[in-house]
Amino acid sequence: MNSRRKMVLALQDFFNELYRMIFGGTDMCERYVPEKPAVSIEQLTADASLFIKLSDHLLETPRPIMPDTVAMGHLMGRPAKPLQGDFKQLMDTSKGNIW
Repeated sequence: MNSRRKMVLALQDFFNELYRMIFGGTDMCERYVPEKPAVSIEQLTADASLFIKLSDHLLETPRPIMPDTVAMGHLMGRPAKPLQGDFKQLMDTSKGNIW
């Protein structure tokens, strides 16, 4: 693992913790499901019996997952739109790969 990947993972962890601090309380349950008792996100995660992981089997390397995890891909896929503006001009004028 190179230093760039380590930095990306550190930033992901930081933003995940920040998200949990802001939205991790019971206020989400109170806001979206006021008729149910307030439960924290951590409690919902601990009580879950099935996790759905959005992943693409073609792009990711094979990795082990827990038995209660189902990997599902292409849930958010949609047909591509044609490029417009500067992006179209960049692709039309380039020769070979764009990095």
